[in-house]
Amino acid sequence: MKNSNFRWLKDKTWQWIIGTIAMPFILFGLSKCGDNKPTGNGNLLISCSPGATINSNQPINPDSLAAKIAKQLPGYQNDKNKEELIKTLSKQVAQLQKDKNPFREKALNALSNNRLDEYMELLEKAAEYEKNAYRKKAAQDQINIGTVAQFINPQKAQIAFTKAIELWPDWNTCLSGADFYQFLNEFQKSEQLYLRALAIVSTKDERATTLNNLGNLQAAKNNYPEAEKSYQEALKTYRELARTNPQTYLPNVATTLNNLGALQADKNNYPEAEKSYQEALKIRRELARANPQTYLPDVATTLNNLGNLQAHKNNYPEAKKSYQEALKTYRELARTNPQTYLPNVATTLNNLGVLQADKNNYPEAEKSYQEALKIRRELARTNPQTYLPNVAMTLNNLGVLQAHKNNYPEAEKSYQEALKTYRELARTNPQTYLPNVATTLINQGIFFLQSVPDQKKSLVCIEEALRIVIPLTEKLPYTKKYVATALGVVKAWNIDEKEFLKKCTQQQKRKID
Repeated sequence: MKNSNFRWLKDKTWQWIIGTIAMPFILFGLSKCGDNKPTGNGNLLISCSPGATINSNQPINPDSLAAKIAKQLPGYQNDKNKEELIKTLSKQVAQLQKDKNPFREKALNALSNNRLDEYMELLEKAAEYEKNAYRKKAAQDQINIGTVAQFINPQKAQIAFTKAIELWPDWNTCLSGADFYQFLNEFQKSEQLYLRALAIVSTKDERATTLNNLGNLQAAKNNYPEAEKSYQEALKTYRELARTNPQTYLPNVATTLNNLGALQADKNNYPEAEKSYQEALKIRRELARANPQTYLPDVATTLNNLGNLQAHKNNYPEAKKSYQEALKTYRELARTNPQTYLPNVATTLNNLGVLQADKNNYPEAEKSYQEALKIRRELARTNPQTYLPNVAMTLNNLGVLQAHKNNYPEAEKSYQEALKTYRELARTNPQTYLPNVATTLINQGIFFLQSVPDQKKSLVCIEEALRIVIPLTEKLPYTKKYVATALGVVKAWNIDEKEFLKKCTQQQKRKID
């Protein structure tokens, strides 16, 4: 969403069935730096006669002032190049007049009043200002390159953000880089830059924006206590700011409420999640009435997330209604801006497919999954780091559906591709993707129980899944359901659940030791 003063505020889209959060990087308005151009030649050290004061609001004749200054210079009467000297001084004065560098304007006053030392000191400051202004502008150019390139050439975007941070590592640059690396699922680099940005904030809304986006990262890493802490502080700040400036900060209140709602849903705190979503949706609908172009995407995001919550609560009619409104909005937006909104179309199709499968509407569910999968595979070709997790998610869900339709070869194929992808992702980011590995293993365990009975294969999958999720149950409450489902498979094979769980726990303990 767009935010005043070009603040980057990240919104979060909640996907299921496997319990991961997808955080699409939104393209925001790009800030522009002022036009501060180098002044070129003009390195004469000169003193001026008293009384030649400058009023910056009145036009100055450079030739007249240059002649007055030149007459006061020691040795001027003996200078054989008087006209050249006056011409040079005139150019210097004219350049100082045009320059927007505040130190050069002061230097012109010092020059006209014969304050030589002050003049030289101010020109030194002007040179430093010019260098910094150039670096800041150059850094912003790199940010602008990276923000566009991330969708079509992530490698080029990474180079651009690296250059920006080297040139001018201020809050804006660090936050932009952190958002980009979060988009690439490079969480360690992203967190380092968020913390760096947090250390140099200068305003309340800068701190709140950084905390909101950091909260998204912490949630993606399944660090729920820290994520909630970040969201709550950001929300408190935005509410305070919105009391005196609702036009600017109510959109930010809604964004943080949406993200907090996704976190509360992941923690199975459905009443609080619904409360957060409904408040966010109310604000966003009101904003969209006045400015649909800006705020309709935000309405769709919250509708998607609310639909997930309603589906989890088995309120299927309301969930379907929320998904369909969100999908309609995203499809319309994607017609004119596919790069930004096709990922959201795929997310909502994935979620609608889960709902349709739960209602045993298999033909429509398969149609939704296949369209989502097609979009995500295309996105992953140009940006695998960001979109391969989403490909695996839809493959997992499609595998469940294919098994229900007795299409066993295709189901096994979908599971295997999803599992392979999640294993690769978990090697570099285990905190985020190990729960997904476990989910797909449990689904395979069920597959080898019900669809293609094979006790050995089934229990191998279940045992590995339990070893993964048992240490996570306290930190990630939703994984308790995974344990229960896995033990249900064990029971179905007429094996003592407690003994099997004890065996897994002991093996996990030996592994840790």
